[in-house]
Amino acid sequence: MASHEYSADDIQIVDAIDSVRARPAMYFKGGVYDPIEIATWIAGEALMLGAQSVRIEFKEGWFLIIADHDWLAGRESQAFTTLAHIPEVGQNSRYGEILAVAFCRNVATSTPHGIRSIKGEDIGPLASFAASQERIVAFDAAPE
Repeated sequence: MASHEYSADDIQIVDAIDSVRARPAMYFKGGVYDPIEIATWIAGEALMLGAQSVRIEFKEGWFLIIADHDWLAGRESQAFTTLAHIPEVGQNSRYGEILAVAFCRNVATSTPHGIRSIKGEDIGPLASFAASQERIVAFDAAPE
């Protein structure tokens, strides 16, 4: 059996969002985009990272994950852009927020410090909830 040696030239940097889009079956039970799975994934993540109260609302075509604790404090940019694991949850864990960025037209988040659009121009119904909770992640349920 011939062996092959690899070098730095063999390494390719892959965009995390493109990687997720190319392999939906790795993230969705049915193998295709499902906004309910994204919402429940993010809600479970919030609970595992310290939230005591989490609810999912569907309003005006948007899913909102609303929590009493900012589960993304200090890790917001990582959660929306990478496939990094969540150390407190386990090596095989992943942030669910990246799924919303990969598959949805609009994604936004808010804390008591303000609202931030992560993807797209629209923030949907987020403004009516914003100051009332520690963290909200919202995404347009329509696929990109």
